[in-house]
Amino acid sequence: TLEDLINVLRARQNGEGAFGLWAANAHVVDYVSVYATHFLIEARDRGRTVPPDIIINGNNYLRHLASGEGEALADERTRAYAIYLLTRQGVVTTNFAAALQRRLEKNHAKTYGQDIAAAYLAASYQLMKQQRLAEPLIAGLTLGPGAKVAYGAYYDALTRDAQLIHLIARHFPERLARLSPETLELLVKPI
Repeated sequence: TLEDLINVLRARQNGEGAFGLWAANAHVVDYVSVYATHFLIEARDRGRTVPPDIIINGNNYLRHLASGEGEALADERTRAYAIYLLTRQGVVTTNFAAALQRRLEKNHAKTYGQDIAAAYLAASYQLMKQQRLAEPLIAGLTLGPGAKVAYGAYYDALTRDAQLIHLIARHFPERLARLSPETLELLVKPI
């Protein structure tokens, strides 16, 4: 049940607010911790009972990630995800988002435009009512087989496209209405 899953997550959350893969220790995968926090936020937003302290602790870890710097695109992707979740909860993340975008443009200019990191930044800017910054990022992203995806742990084309559809539906609904049925069929086919 959801309650059982929340209890497992609570048992695996360490003192920093991250989630261990198998136990509450320092051996964590940042992306998994962000994803677990996202899951808890979604459950809470849908009216399910989620103990506030587990999200508060998770948010502390998100702040830690958002304020850091990554070298690889996968690291920056996780930071963009953390920034998005904080922004979605009303945390002011303007400086984090601007710093991340500068790093992405400097270090990953040729690849980040099709990465889900760009979508997380776009959604963050959209939530901050900065459509001027959001629009070019979301407009550059394509769905389906034509998108070039830099595969990584917990990241492949299907994962990217599913997250992109989620972000478009939630924050750019006018774009969702323009998706063709054929595009959506291409996404469902691998499943």
